[in-house]
Amino acid sequence: MFTTGNEIQYLTSRIEQKLQHIYLDKYIQKPDIDEDKLYLLYKILSNTKLSQKQMERYIVTTMLVQIALDIHDQIPDVNNNQDKDVMIKNQLSILAGDYYSGLYYLLLAEIDDFSFINKLASGIKEINVLKMTLQEERTHLLDAHISNIKELESLLITHVADFVNESTMILVTQEWLLYNRLVKELKMKINNNTEKNSLGDFLICNKCNLTEKQLEEIILNKGQYIKELLSELPDAYSDAKLHIVKKLGCEN
Repeated sequence: MFTTGNEIQYLTSRIEQKLQHIYLDKYIQKPDIDEDKLYLLYKILSNTKLSQKQMERYIVTTMLVQIALDIHDQIPDVNNNQDKDVMIKNQLSILAGDYYSGLYYLLLAEIDDFSFINKLASGIKEINVLKMTLQEERTHLLDAHISNIKELESLLITHVADFVNESTMILVTQEWLLYNRLVKELKMKINNNTEKNSLGDFLICNKCNLTEKQLEEIILNKGQYIKELLSELPDAYSDAKLHIVKKLGCEN
């Protein structure tokens, strides 16, 4: 019998297989696979009546889209003084993001799953609109900005959860991914990493002028709130509760 760990490892290998490209691998860094988003997708879909094959296809394709979106966000801003090799690398990163997006459409088209294609396409559209909102916003209200970031981080997964009619984990998903984002920002702030790319436009500490102490306090409060949410989950998600609590403990 496969354990969750075995399944996650298998899904990771399947995603890595899809990401392999001889030319891109030679020139750009291997894309990161967000293990927490992968875990959440797996736990949500494993509590549905989907076949193993359907579940795998939905998870792999959703993660490919997430990776493509992440790659586009991480491309540095254009600088006329950049080295030629750096510019070529950035251009290849853009193409890589488009390539991974194309893979997702190919995989879904192979099984004629147009309803799922439409659901994810809708999610991608909403994410792009949200990114434009974040880049253009002028008010810098903390609560509003955090709310937008929370939606940005979790939107693909919540769309998938809605598609399969499994809403149990949606609130935990939103809050945990926001928590992870805040922890990432805190580490970046401590290391004085200003992120000279589009991601830098979304940083809460940049937009709302937060200090390290203020960010730490928000993270602490979020962690406590997530534990409260986990206590309300049904027994079917008992291993998810333990997994997330353990992850929260590692960050404290």
